[in-house]
Amino acid sequence: MVINWRAILSGLLGGVVAAWVAGYAVTTVLDAASGSYPTGDMVRTAAVALGGGVLGTLVGWLVNGRRGAGLSGIAAIVSLVGAAWATVAWVRAVAPTDETGLYLVGAIILLGVSLVALVAVCGLTVALLRPASGPDVAATDA
Repeated sequence: MVINWRAILSGLLGGVVAAWVAGYAVTTVLDAASGSYPTGDMVRTAAVALGGGVLGTLVGWLVNGRRGAGLSGIAAIVSLVGAAWATVAWVRAVAPTDETGLYLVGAIILLGVSLVALVAVCGLTVALLRPASGPDVAATDA
């Protein structure tokens, strides 16, 4: 087994993009500190965060040289980093305003839902990028 470091680093870079967009979505689009989450705001937040997942996967693919090798790994890393940072950003905004500690339940739910949703959109992005990817380079090039 050969570790594809280029794909891992590309996934991390794409993950940073997804994390920034998802963090922006849960703290600014949703206004996490307000404590009131209307359905419309949650839908807009989800759309922005999932768009960040697509953008992060695309960035990772481009940095990886538009190769198919490691594309699924890039999507997995983007999903994990984006969901984790969205949760951290939300907790940092909500925790100071919640004396009961119930924000931890919300954080667990947010992490689970965002991870499943990001895996879905990043996976679909991979399915769309795979035909456009160049030929896989031999493992020794990785």
